[in-house]
Amino acid sequence: MKNQQNTTKTYPIHVGASIARPFYEEITKNNIKNTHGITLIALVITIIILLIVAGITINLTLGEHGIIRMAEKAGENYINVAEQEKINLSGLVNEMDNILNGAGGSNIQTNPTLASQITANDYGKTINYSANGVNDWKIFYNDGTNVYIIASHYLDMSVTPVPIDITKTKMTRGQGKYTLYWQNLSTNIEAIETLTNTTNWSAFASGKGGESATGGPTYEMLANSWNANPKTNSITLNSTNGQDGLTDSTGLYIPHTSAVDSCQGYWLASTNSNYTDHAFAMLYVGAVYYNPLTTNWNGIRPVVCLKTGTTGRVGYTVTID
Repeated sequence: MKNQQNTTKTYPIHVGASIARPFYEEITKNNIKNTHGITLIALVITIIILLIVAGITINLTLGEHGIIRMAEKAGENYINVAEQEKINLSGLVNEMDNILNGAGGSNIQTNPTLASQITANDYGKTINYSANGVNDWKIFYNDGTNVYIIASHYLDMSVTPVPIDITKTKMTRGQGKYTLYWQNLSTNIEAIETLTNTTNWSAFASGKGGESATGGPTYEMLANSWNANPKTNSITLNSTNGQDGLTDSTGLYIPHTSAVDSCQGYWLASTNSNYTDHAFAMLYVGAVYYNPLTTNWNGIRPVVCLKTGTTGRVGYTVTID
């Protein structure tokens, strides 16, 4: 007989398989859960880091000292320097022409007159003028022949020596260190004459380029400067009537936006025809009102007329030669 082969199939038996599988599946589930938790935390941290980086990038790009602002300033500086180089080159060419023509070069002006350069866009720029203890002045108005500058702040009457002789101006000290008013004058015409009399304010015209000075701008000059200045709001001033609602981003016309040591504004060298005992004043609330001469909350901002033909440079600031 032939040997019969055993055709029965055998299968390996994994001892403990039924026991090990649940334990393996439990470990796998826990690992997946932990992985999901770690992934969520990592995502939150990544988002926070990206927000911080974005904030830093935006600040570096758009901030006050950012790349864009610095580029703008660099561009403005380049334009100013280029303009000044043109002026200097023009002066040098003129000087060479005069030397070649036998006129000599010792009296040649390298800069044009300030009156020929200053426009309404320059109103409010500081100027290197100093007189009678006041060192901070701004460009106020240019009538095409003369440039007028104004003290940046109210006149401080508490300093020694006192900047003005109040007996000449017939004024009286008011509240705080800035205010002045007229106590014993019967008409506004007499009061305004004390402001427009250049002799009373001549000490403020003693600076380089100064010709004459008054105790404040006239309402007409204020209106002309305001109406031409593109940095003021759209309200048009009329030099015969009061006006409110004025806003001034330059600080030229309204140097303070609140009362300063009881001073609420400054006198204008203009009368009011409706009330003989009133004069106009520019107040911090953004209004030109006519106040009684005895109002003791207004101060003084002297105005200096520069000499005709005064030369200098006009850039971020104005420099007198």
